[in-house]
Amino acid sequence: MVRVVNQKMKEKGSDQMKSLLVKLGVILVGLAIFGYAAVCKAQCAWVLWEFQITGGVEGSGGWMINSAFPNYELCMKQLNKSLTYAENSFKKTPNARVNLVVNGVIATVMEEGGKEKLLWQFLYRCLPDTIDPRK
Repeated sequence: MVRVVNQKMKEKGSDQMKSLLVKLGVILVGLAIFGYAAVCKAQCAWVLWEFQITGGVEGSGGWMINSAFPNYELCMKQLNKSLTYAENSFKKTPNARVNLVVNGVIATVMEEGGKEKLLWQFLYRCLPDTIDPRK
């Protein structure tokens, strides 16, 4: 009876140790990723990526480089300028409706019969030069 209890205690302790090691591993990986992002924000070059979809045509879109910057702040500044430019350009189109989304602009136009048609969709992302969204 004592032997069975000792065995169960050892198994329970082993399970608790495994659980603790897994939690510790997850924490260390999280810290490593956070640390990389913090270092990269300060030291990496940053690329402003642009994704365009034209007229709702399947396969018409794709990520392409808009410009590159020595730091994150300059990249975000240009991202905001690009959003404003796209938004203002679409507003000049007759019957166009412009929607701002997170880091993007979607422009639609009302056709005869009240059907809405996609004109353009622009999305922007600032990413470290080590990350390519096309992959």
